[in-house]
Amino acid sequence: MSKSVYSLVLIDELVKRLDRAAYTRGLSRSGMINEILADYLSVVTPEMQMQQALDTVQNLLGGGEELQLVTPPSGGGMVLRSALRYKYNPTVRYAIELSRASEGSSGRLRAQLRTRSEMLLHDAERFFALWDGLERSLRSGVESTIEPGRYTRLFLPQRQGMNAQAFGECIADYVLLFDSALRLYFENLDDEQSAAAEIGRRYAAWLQAGKPIL
Repeated sequence: MSKSVYSLVLIDELVKRLDRAAYTRGLSRSGMINEILADYLSVVTPEMQMQQALDTVQNLLGGGEELQLVTPPSGGGMVLRSALRYKYNPTVRYAIELSRASEGSSGRLRAQLRTRSEMLLHDAERFFALWDGLERSLRSGVESTIEPGRYTRLFLPQRQGMNAQAFGECIADYVLLFDSALRLYFENLDDEQSAAAEIGRRYAAWLQAGKPIL
């Protein structure tokens, strides 16, 4: 959907309430107006589709034992976290950020560990490299970056005809697979070769399941 700039004359008190509502939703004033008008006119906007996809992710992952919701879906993004079995019980945060497909992708996942431990950063980078190499060897078109303590993976444009709920299910499946592989790796640092082999088997089984893949 294209966007244009319009001049409107609005009541000041309504604008104040509008801004408060927009703030609580993590939206801009224009975004809030679009949402209100879309709801009133029964029009589904890209922003509403992104919200529905994130709500699906929350419903599937937010109440689990391994993954905990940090920031609920709002403004096209949400954050989850997971604990690792490692010294001082570090956590990894998963930031899911969605965008319009016209921007070249449907969004991205950022997995990040906030730590000053050089050993933890080293082990995390080894896992990120393992995961990235695995994806690139079994699939085409994967776009990702590895930085100290952070792995960023772009979501490919949604398949034609895929609805918001199905897209959210794909994201949840991927995050769950990634997190389980990460925890498996850290639980078996004394036998990385066996851990890598098991992660490879899990990833291959995920591909063979025939589900829509990001």
